[in-house]
Amino acid sequence: MTIIINEKVIMLRSKISLAICTALVCSTTQAQTETPTFYLEKITVIGSSIDSESDTTQSIDIISRDEIRNSNAQTIPDVFKSSPNVEITGGPNASVKSISIRGLDQDHVNVTIDGARQSYSHSKKGSWAINPNYLKSATVTNGTSSGAAAGAVKLEFISAYDLLKPGASFGGLVNTGFRSNNEQQTLSGSLFGLHNNFDWLFSATDSSRNPYSIGGGYQRDGSDTYYKTGGEEQSYLFKSGYDLSSDQRLEVSIYIDKSKWDQVRQDYGYNSRDYTNAVLTYSNEALGNDLVDFHANVYINQVDTYTVEYTDETKVTTSDTQKISDDSYGFILTNNSQLNNVFEETLLHYGVSGHFTSHKGEIGTLEDGAWIDESAQSEPSANSHQLGTWINAQMDLGNGFTLTPSLRYDEFYVESSNAEFEGQALLRDGRTENQWSTGLRLNQQLSEKLALFAAYDEALTAPRLSELFTSGRGFKPDPNLKSERSQNKEIGLTFKNKALLTDDDSLLAKVNIFQNDIKDYIGTDYSDPNYKDGVKVNRDKIRLRGGEILTQYQFNTWITSASYAVTIGEDLKTGQYLSDMPSDKIVVSIENQLDEEWRLGGKATHALKRHRVPTASTEAGGELVPIPENERQSVPAWTTVDVYAEYIPAKLEDLTLSMSVTNLFDEAYALQNDSRADSKAEYYEEGRSININLAYNF
Repeated sequence: MTIIINEKVIMLRSKISLAICTALVCSTTQAQTETPTFYLEKITVIGSSIDSESDTTQSIDIISRDEIRNSNAQTIPDVFKSSPNVEITGGPNASVKSISIRGLDQDHVNVTIDGARQSYSHSKKGSWAINPNYLKSATVTNGTSSGAAAGAVKLEFISAYDLLKPGASFGGLVNTGFRSNNEQQTLSGSLFGLHNNFDWLFSATDSSRNPYSIGGGYQRDGSDTYYKTGGEEQSYLFKSGYDLSSDQRLEVSIYIDKSKWDQVRQDYGYNSRDYTNAVLTYSNEALGNDLVDFHANVYINQVDTYTVEYTDETKVTTSDTQKISDDSYGFILTNNSQLNNVFEETLLHYGVSGHFTSHKGEIGTLEDGAWIDESAQSEPSANSHQLGTWINAQMDLGNGFTLTPSLRYDEFYVESSNAEFEGQALLRDGRTENQWSTGLRLNQQLSEKLALFAAYDEALTAPRLSELFTSGRGFKPDPNLKSERSQNKEIGLTFKNKALLTDDDSLLAKVNIFQNDIKDYIGTDYSDPNYKDGVKVNRDKIRLRGGEILTQYQFNTWITSASYAVTIGEDLKTGQYLSDMPSDKIVVSIENQLDEEWRLGGKATHALKRHRVPTASTEAGGELVPIPENERQSVPAWTTVDVYAEYIPAKLEDLTLSMSVTNLFDEAYALQNDSRADSKAEYYEEGRSININLAYNF
């Protein structure tokens, strides 16, 4: 997290963008000198470029390309591991890790990559296939956003503009990296160019890793490693753009990933995944026209996974095969308009989107020497769509007061051609749910330094296909599950002082406090003994509450930050805490640009003991049955320290050497508890690793 603005980034800036910044949080002086670009979204500002955490009152973490490289992030969840109230879930293999925000899993998050929506999510087959090395930036926003109850994740791929040297029209970049813990080796190369109004980039990466060793010390018997944490990945990126005029641009990005890893948890086998994402984007900022700032994209996303499972870890006898395809395509059309004759200034953001998905499964099980088709029971085929339209009006009422009402309509439809349960066909005729969601955000700029805000947001979250039908043989399907309907209330403040103690320092402090009440929350009961993984049910009265505190201080070349985050989830009807809530977490970081050649930094993360966990489960007849203490999902406290250094030789500026040590003190820790595991190695995180990355830009 940093409050430095990267001056090398080339951006188109419009009068609307400047006006949005001025109306929202920037003082007049700041708007004239910094002019960051915003586009309004659902209640919040989620834009083409929010340059720092100080540009919005909402809880947000913006992670730059340099920060991603220095943290040695291997996956997208790794990128956000230090972000307030963001928790890494899943695993232990890196390929199947996911995230939650404020206690809600990734299905409650609006995820976009170069503007294209991503909805693929699977606990054992992975939710992320994006190589962090290809990212220009990664942004996570906590709190209801774009119709999503948890928040938003926005990823942007690098382009030729980010890598070309000043004045150059062609270049290349070669990267090689090594991690000592799991002997991971990575090699990547990029070529890029610029000719007249046309820019292009092509990148390719190959990476392989062995199983990692958990913290706590090396064991000669191998008990500190788990063979299911190894894997390999090949990824490719093509991104190109053409400037049709000074205010119009056409851009295309195509990303391909091929990954292989072992089946996780109590399954034995192999997974392979082919992932393709393509986006075509058109933008027209219509310089000189306050009514037009138009952006449109169409996209397609294809995910094909193939799994072979065996009866045991010897992998001799095949038990079943799984061939699953998840395809989606869609569009997003938005426009921003500035009205100068309504109040002091009114900014409208409005748009329409459509997201269409297709899920197909072919499941074969070997019984008594014969293959049996279990597709309809274990992985049924289904089609769904989600349509949305919205309008937000940000009104500057004068005296530093800004009012932003919003209205959004969402529709969810799902059908299945072959889903069955106990001989009964499920959702052949489909089902539809919809909701009009309202929102209101109040901002008061009390002074150049202090801003207060209060917000109310509603959101509709549709159930996953695996919850409606089933994914695997351990869950009981429920095609009648309702969509979750959330009402999030939030208050907070932002304090900024650009000359706190000296003319060369600055301080940012942010506080956000929220309460999210969810109707028809989808939880798990264990009321049917025939299904060991439980039954998905709607719960009426669920409350999530908590907040984030963030501080950043910069003095000359020093940057320090600290954050604290907490989320508490409760079932108000039973009085039980919810499972899968994040641990309370404190993160402290420091960085110093020693000179033109050396940059040093470090980060310490402390998670408090996770003690707010369910002490009883709902079983047959709705009875609450106590959970034995040794089976509760409490997690001990843990502390990790990461340090890094970056060296760019003055006499060889094209060379960058990045070095880091993650988990410096070899802490043995887990992000979640797994009472069914045979050893800690099955769910504990990676121990100490010395990491080196060498990049040459020519």
